[in-house]
Amino acid sequence: MHVSSDGHTSSVAQFPGDAHTMDPAYTVLEPAAGFEYTDSNGHTHTTPGSGLMMHVTKSISPGSEWGTLYTSNSNGTYYRQSLEYVNRDESGLVDFERIRGLEGIALANVVSNAQSAHNGTPKRLQSMVTLDGGARWHYLRVDGATPCSQTAPQSGSCALHLHGYTEVSDPENIYSAKGAIGLVMGVGNVGPHLTHIGQASTYLSTNGGVSWTQVRKGPMWHEFGDHGALLIVADRIHPVSVVEYSLDRGSSWLTLQLPSEAQHVRVDVLTTSPDSTSRKFVLFGQANGRNVIVGLDFSGAQPRACVFNADSTEGDFELFSPQTMDANRCLLGRQVEYYRRKPRAMCSVGEEFRSVRQLAHICECTKYDYECNHNFVRETLSDGSLGKCVLIEGMSAPRTNCTQGTKDYFIIEAAYRKIPQSICRNGLVLDRPTEVWCPGKARSVAIFWSIVLPVVFLTLAYVAYKRWRDQYPYLRLEDIGTAVRPALRNLHAQRPTGLIQQLQPIFTTALSTFSAVAGAARESTLWAVDKAAPYLPHAIQRWSYEHPPRWGAQSLDGRSRHTIRGSNLSRFTYHPLSTNEAAGRVFGSHELQDEYDEVEAGFNHFLDDERDETEQDARVVDRQVLFANAEFSDEEEV
Repeated sequence: MHVSSDGHTSSVAQFPGDAHTMDPAYTVLEPAAGFEYTDSNGHTHTTPGSGLMMHVTKSISPGSEWGTLYTSNSNGTYYRQSLEYVNRDESGLVDFERIRGLEGIALANVVSNAQSAHNGTPKRLQSMVTLDGGARWHYLRVDGATPCSQTAPQSGSCALHLHGYTEVSDPENIYSAKGAIGLVMGVGNVGPHLTHIGQASTYLSTNGGVSWTQVRKGPMWHEFGDHGALLIVADRIHPVSVVEYSLDRGSSWLTLQLPSEAQHVRVDVLTTSPDSTSRKFVLFGQANGRNVIVGLDFSGAQPRACVFNADSTEGDFELFSPQTMDANRCLLGRQVEYYRRKPRAMCSVGEEFRSVRQLAHICECTKYDYECNHNFVRETLSDGSLGKCVLIEGMSAPRTNCTQGTKDYFIIEAAYRKIPQSICRNGLVLDRPTEVWCPGKARSVAIFWSIVLPVVFLTLAYVAYKRWRDQYPYLRLEDIGTAVRPALRNLHAQRPTGLIQQLQPIFTTALSTFSAVAGAARESTLWAVDKAAPYLPHAIQRWSYEHPPRWGAQSLDGRSRHTIRGSNLSRFTYHPLSTNEAAGRVFGSHELQDEYDEVEAGFNHFLDDERDETEQDARVVDRQVLFANAEFSDEEEV
């Protein structure tokens, strides 16, 4: 099957399962178009539609016809399973009907005994309602006393079940009307499944199908008028001489006598204008073996015209907002309010009135704004709560491939997708796809960056170190750490808030990591140069002596000791010597340690005196620099 949104190009419709298996029949159900609403500033907006809903027949055995209901994404290309065992008849009509005037709400009948019905057992139908475009389905709940102990358990064993589309002679507005906002009316019974129509009664919902109330005993033809301010019913089975009507949404009922020519008429059709805004109706039936058409005019029932005032709640109108089964008023990511006449207001609305939708609030996204993606299905939980979307066995998540487009990665879609009609913002995100590198590109990218990153890092580190050394020739990394740590501790103690509080741990971690890496690189370099110093030029030997490593230290001053290479060391050979080696170079013997210590103490005393006089120019001179790198004449040594 191909789907086109512009009449020129088309795409293959993707259904879960084997793409090469054709099902017996497909029924395209009425799509839900977007609707207009007015925000708090008076601006008009249009919401998106919900894609397509399609019934795919799975069983065509006579007397046990049923199929699966699928909902699509916004452009009708990918479909997911919404509801199984949806009833249909031999002509292809499906027990599915949208609630007019409200978005995302629909009623459907399912076959509860699909397996036994295939063997010849009569189908047992149960009614279900969706409030979110087919993402979740619920059994109908009845208010007040019912024949069974519960109202609407998850199994549907004590719920309201309505006769649907496959059993009506007038398919127009079988449950609701566009002009009667929030009103839904049907014929059915309470119990484990739908029974014969002779055992049914008439039920009314004033909140969009969330809860129902029995308004008349027995099955009735019903119709809405005057934007839902007027309800008309007539007996569906027995001949009648009167029709009943209500001006307060079914709380009380009045009778209207039919003319003498239409006495004892068996009613076949009761209808009015398609949008149910008129107060005039047409009754068609049979009386005394002939066809009878009766016009009904209720214009005089309420002569006063209702007064609409959007700025006041004290008038004849009220605000109605659809809600979920748990009384949450956020449906499909928004809270929408509709104006409709109050049930106790004794006035007529008039055909000119147009109900204004107001967007009261755009909600944050929750798990109820998402449905399962293509090839995923909801888990069935025993407590009736919303289960996770899990992959159908043998299926895979929708994905692109490396040959599509010029990108170097392919996309694997998430297990969830946002309901096409939902306009929620922010909040929970469940439909974020996963980007995966194409196999060949991933390998080449990894090789490229494994080579480039170290080179770039080392180059930047060398340039930074060179500039740092040129500006601070006597400053060491540990000195920076000594200065920075108290500042970081003070910053942490101040307990900043907002953006600074979020960036502080990132900055601290980055600085600590850089300090550790830089310190390790520095010490590694110093250690290597220190080991190779005897074999390097004099300039590097001088630098090595002035920058000793902390690794491999063998003496108290933290400097490595190496064997002096040869005996012809020049004046500028700044290579570390041990204490005995320094004493031997100065006094000619390794045993003159005491004389060496006295000379060293005298020199340190001299430095202390100089430091007192010129504090700014004083520098700590290493004892080995004095003795190990000075050439003495014979007169000086004596």
